Amino acid sequence: QLSALAVVFDDTKTLDLDSFCTLGNAPVTDLPVVKVIANGTKLRISWEDVTYYRDQHPDEYPVIFVANVKQKRLFLVGSPEDLKSTGEQSFEVDLKPFGAESDRFSGFMLATGQNQPFGGVDTSGVSRRPSPPS
Repeated sequence: QLSALAVVFDDTKTLDLDSFCTLGNAPVTDLPVVKVIANGTKLRISWEDVTYYRDQHPDEYPVIFVANVKQKRLFLVGSPEDLKSTGEQSFEVDLKPFGAESDRFSGFMLATGQNQPFGGVDTSGVSRRPSPPS
């Protein structure tokens, strides 16, 4: 329920991902910045920042939180690439499940502790918030 933490300015909600805590206080500020770029029929997800967490967990396979900003849809994508301690890491997935090339995307890395590749790339989309229980 990140919307409770969002700041609204000029009808735009903004969330400072460095300012919130996760369940179990997983690291959020020391993970690399993720770039998500649509190109043709592919969605390219990459990171290259050198961080303490990346240096200490080079064999970990992260999950990438991908937001289609234009369509207001959210996805979780398991990375088939490990963090590695330095250099650019990237992978591509088919763009179609995520939207169109003209959409604007944003990404954020989540630590998993997973030290083996995920069984293929999978997505989990959230397009509509469920009603609260009564």
